[in-house]
Amino acid sequence: MSRAASAAQAAPGRFASGEREAIIEFHRVGNAVKVSAVDPVSMTEVSIVAPATLGQRLMSANVLRKLDYVMARAAERG
Repeated sequence: MSRAASAAQAAPGRFASGEREAIIEFHRVGNAVKVSAVDPVSMTEVSIVAPATLGQRLMSANVLRKLDYVMARAAERG
């Protein structure tokens, strides 16, 4: 298993609205972290890349905000 693959972590997270949960995964690659969030109901997935020095709490908040945005846009389009 590569060093990057062994650094992947999954954590539960809450949407900004606090009403639903999402699955969040952190995958470190060098000095960056790819953070993915999945809504388990709609299976909508988004990701961001952040510096590894940023805290997990802030990374989680940013990726959940993006997931909220993407899901709201999808709801608008019908």
